[in-house]
Amino acid sequence: MEGYYWAEFSKRRQSGEVRAFKEGKLQVGLASFSEKHDNDLMWTHYAGNSSGICIEYEYSLLSESVADLNRAILVPMVYSSELIAIGDNDTNDREDAVRRILRQKKACWAYEEEWRLMADLKAQHIIDGTISKIYLGPRIDPRQKERLIEQAKGVAHAIEVLQMKVSGYEHVWEPVDQ
Repeated sequence: MEGYYWAEFSKRRQSGEVRAFKEGKLQVGLASFSEKHDNDLMWTHYAGNSSGICIEYEYSLLSESVADLNRAILVPMVYSSELIAIGDNDTNDREDAVRRILRQKKACWAYEEEWRLMADLKAQHIIDGTISKIYLGPRIDPRQKERLIEQAKGVAHAIEVLQMKVSGYEHVWEPVDQ
């Protein structure tokens, strides 16, 4: 249910503008981030039922890196039960309107506390030096775990690796020997 909006274009502009906004959305590359590393639903939905990883970024370094990228923004998501309305006035700055569309999700997803990095789809950006921690799910494949630990050792700055342990209804994060 992402990327939906309510079109309020005048009749003579309706079909052309809807097509232009659809094409505009397809040109935006997205990376999603959460403010939380320990949300059970996020581990279930996005990390293969706790068999994946969560990467923690240093916000100040990430936002500085994004600021240096052409036409890239890092913004918090807006959660609403109402569709965003786009009309004739939004055709003057389609890029801004498309980003507003892609920045909104249904209110039921607010638990994600998501931020989005939006950039030109054709541009690929590697933001070095911004990762601070890697959290490993309790069901991670042991070979993947070892590979990630080795990769974390091989970077110029320290990346802490933590393994999730399940203790009853609680999750405990334990440092991994590197």
